[in-house]
Amino acid sequence: MSTNTLSKEAETRIMNFFNTTIDPNEMKKALRQANYILALGIIRKDETLQREIIKLENSFYCSTN
Repeated sequence: MSTNTLSKEAETRIMNFFNTTIDPNEMKKALRQANYILALGIIRKDETLQREIIKLENSFYCSTN
């Protein structure tokens, strides 16, 4: 049985990530951007969905709330 150990830097980064208060509005914005990028990438790979690229590129919604 092997044990994976984290470096001190990795432990510090993980602790900082989980101990940091995340602004819900910033999290929503980041999730929308990530979903948009993923969807656009998938659509670009599929030849049958090429018509949808223009719709998606023109309809990206980013709320400031």
